[in-house]
Amino acid sequence: MMEIVFEGPWFSSQEDEDNFFEKLYKLPQYSNVVGRRTQLYLELKLPLEKETVLGLLQVFHQWKIETNTLVGLKSILPDSEF
Repeated sequence: MMEIVFEGPWFSSQEDEDNFFEKLYKLPQYSNVVGRRTQLYLELKLPLEKETVLGLLQVFHQWKIETNTLVGLKSILPDSEF
């Protein structure tokens, strides 16, 4: 299991929040997500697949979340995709 901790985004509406969590739930190796204060703790099953890392990058970019917590996953993708 791998845990990624990141600052939760601000949501513009309940629909926006629902869409965010739906995208996390659909990640191929998704296991669980828990919120503690303003941070989210995302658990993923190992080994991670390229599709999961790409999905995380898409979610982080769409909701303007800093990607520094994903730097350790860079080795799963070609340099041009991170």
